[in-house]
Order: sequence, then C-alpha cells, then structure tokens
Amino acid sequence: MELNNDLSVAIFDIETTDFWADTGFMLCACVKFLGNRTIYTFRIDEYPRYEKDRTNDKRAVSDLAKLLRRADYLSGWYSFGFDLKFINTRLLYHNLPLLRYDNHIDLWKQARKRLKLKSNRLVNVERALDLDHNKTPLDPRVWQRAIAGHKYRGMNDVVKHCKCDIKTTEDAYYRLLPTAYGYPNRNLVTGNFDACPYCGHTKYINYGKRYNKVSTVQIYQCKSCGGTFSGKPQTVKNVEIRPQ
Repeated sequence: MELNNDLSVAIFDIETTDFWADTGFMLCACVKFLGNRTIYTFRIDEYPRYEKDRTNDKRAVSDLAKLLRRADYLSGWYSFGFDLKFINTRLLYHNLPLLRYDNHIDLWKQARKRLKLKSNRLVNVERALDLDHNKTPLDPRVWQRAIAGHKYRGMNDVVKHCKCDIKTTEDAYYRLLPTAYGYPNRNLVTGNFDACPYCGHTKYINYGKRYNKVSTVQIYQCKSCGGTFSGKPQTVKNVEIRPQ
C-alpha cells in the first residue's frame, strides 16, 4: 500500500538494558519513515565516548530525538507506554529537550481497543494477522554480550532484532489502517477533503448511512486502505422529535 506522503510518520523502536530508565540506558534505536526504505540506526558503540563510558547514551539519544522531531507523527508498538517515556526520561537526565507526547500513534493501544486477540504483543499480532515480516527471537546471552560491549553475537544482533521490529511494526501500521483509531487526518495537511483521511487516496465507495435524530451522515469506505470515514451531515427538514 502506498500512502500520500505529505504527512510524515516515523516508525521507531529502541532497545535498552532495562525496563526502567533510571537503572538502564539505551543500547540502540531504529527509525523508518513511512514510504522511505531507509532505516536510520543509532547505537551507542559507534560514538567516540563509548570506550571511556559504555553507559553514556547521551549522543545516541540526542541524535535520535533530533530525527524524530522531523516527523509530523510518531508511531510504534507499546511506544507510548515504554519507548517514548524511556527516551524522554533519558533526555531529561541529560538535560536535553523532550519529545512531544501529543503527536503519537501507539499501535498497541489501537489493537487493544479495536481487535479481540489473546495477546496484544507484537509477535502475536504478527502471527494473527499474517504480516509480511516476522519478529526475531533473541537469546538472553546476546543481550548480555551487547551490554558488555561485544559486537559479534552482541550489539550487531540486537540492532538486527530492532530493525526487524521496525519492519513488523510498519506492516502492522498499514494492516490496522481500516480500524483507524488515533490516526492523523492527512486531509488537513494536503487540503484535499475529497480523499481518504487515513491514506490520502481519492477512490472510495458509499458504505451506508448513519442516522441521527435530525440528520443523516453518508459513510464512505476507502478502496485502498479499507478505512471508513463520514461525509458532512445532511439535515432532514420537517422532522418531529417525539418526547421520550
């Protein structure tokens, strides 16, 4: 599926040494903009100060935040509950500007609200929806070697795992478009209000009507992403509202 790319959405994921940002630090992060094949990677072992202090993630977190600020919206899997909070905690620790919280699409929240799955973990969603890319399992010893500073069977494998998560999350973003919960309205950016607000395509069909007390609303379905959206309400004249 191709989206109208006037609105930039960055898919991101981080790998850390701990679930808590006060006792852990970021090992690496990956970012991919929708419609762009490039995956940007930030890993602390590629910064000059790493050999002196292997816990110093300041430059990696700072560069990651600078790239994410270029996007109109951020998206990830359980990213509002973990990734975004972890990044902002580390930014605050290093006395750096924080990322915004209001331009965020957490796909985990969307799956939890719109789907009925046994588990909302990304690996289960990938299996349930038969996504194109798969999450890769990672041996705990690989994490230990990455934290200790080893690249072979260490950091290199963690980065590869992070990139796979990015591709799987991007697949989930496209697949969940028809559920359309929390997605930005692309028409506000393009100015074309005769297009699908979720993917920007102009081909859609009538999908029934919603009837209110004194008006009817035409519902449309996008032929590209499958999302549904409504038109302008049409007031019905000479309608008598009966008292309850």
